[in-house]
Amino acid sequence: MYSRQVVGLEAAADTALLLQSVNRAAANAVFSDTLSDRKEQMEAARSFVKETHASLDRTETYFPTEEGKQLVQQSREQIQKVAHVMEELLTRLESEPPGEAWTSSDMLSSELRPAVDEGEKRLGVLKTRKREDASGLAKATADAFASGRSAMIALTLGGVIVGLGLGIWLTRSLTRQLGGEPADVAAVASAIAHGDLTTAIDTSRAGRGSVVHAMHSMQESLRKVVGSVRMGSDHIATGSTQIATGNADLSQRTE
Repeated sequence: MYSRQVVGLEAAADTALLLQSVNRAAANAVFSDTLSDRKEQMEAARSFVKETHASLDRTETYFPTEEGKQLVQQSREQIQKVAHVMEELLTRLESEPPGEAWTSSDMLSSELRPAVDEGEKRLGVLKTRKREDASGLAKATADAFASGRSAMIALTLGGVIVGLGLGIWLTRSLTRQLGGEPADVAAVASAIAHGDLTTAIDTSRAGRGSVVHAMHSMQESLRKVVGSVRMGSDHIATGSTQIATGNADLSQRTE
């Protein structure tokens, strides 16, 4: 879009330059010293008028709004006026000999040059409008870029904050489910697996249903089972000793 505005500005500037060329060629024709030179400059003036119209047609494509079309139409009307005045000047010039075109010279300064100046003025309005459009578009683009950059920064910071929050929540949730730090839980599980039922288990942060609470309950249950087995073994050992002693006494009496 910005490049289109710049191209439109260049097209209006080119049209203004061509309009100046019309005036310059007409002046050269008026002040020519020979008929051949005058004819050449007259043809150049008419050619520049055609090029000016064509350039304005190209310029119009860069002014699609109603206001822009009106401005182009005003320039077109003035260029048509320049062309009309120039043709009258050239027609009058044909009746005057080279070096003595006094009437044509007066018409050049009193009619053609003011018409060209007015045309350049109207084309200047087009250039100013397109320059303002380009500046406005550049500012809007810069504002949009700044806004997008701010949004990206905000989204990035928001993502970091959400990620940190989610990480903290997951850590706390996992710790709550385990009932303690993962390293502590792993140490207790390893001790129990190796038959150590004396390891102290911290249940201060372990809620019911947590792994630590379950391991503590399992440890207590295993202690009771081991205690019962040990007590039963002691009873069996005591009974065996008593039986052995009784057998020994019986053997002595028999002898």
